[in-house]
Amino acid sequence: MAPVIKAVLGVETIRDGGSLAASFLDERGSEWILFLAIDQARHDDRVERRGFKEPVLIDADPAKRPKDTEDRVYSALSGPACPLTWEDAQALVVQIAELPFEPTEWARRALDNLRAAVDSRGDLPPDMARSLPILRP
Repeated sequence: MAPVIKAVLGVETIRDGGSLAASFLDERGSEWILFLAIDQARHDDRVERRGFKEPVLIDADPAKRPKDTEDRVYSALSGPACPLTWEDAQALVVQIAELPFEPTEWARRALDNLRAAVDSRGDLPPDMARSLPILRP
């Protein structure tokens, strides 16, 4: 069951090829992230984005993610995750869209894409390119 959202912290497109994340606080003040990982395949000269994997809810409590090391710093996306149904993800997106939140243009676009992806059960939103070139140095 989806938590009750009390405050939206942010909505973003992750720089991994297009995963989508919305962070928020629940009624107890715990921070959570609704996360849709991009499903993609690498080819010789391009990356094909096929849509999104099943939604997950990530516990963003720093005490619950792996400890940082000298070589690696773990982000909030490294917290424990549990799978969500598309219906629960949709309920969360509706709550996020209805709460007072002043997103930047990038965050608004990410929220629009998140809503479209969840409503379509993982299809790419219309304004996300299906194929991207691989940039080489």
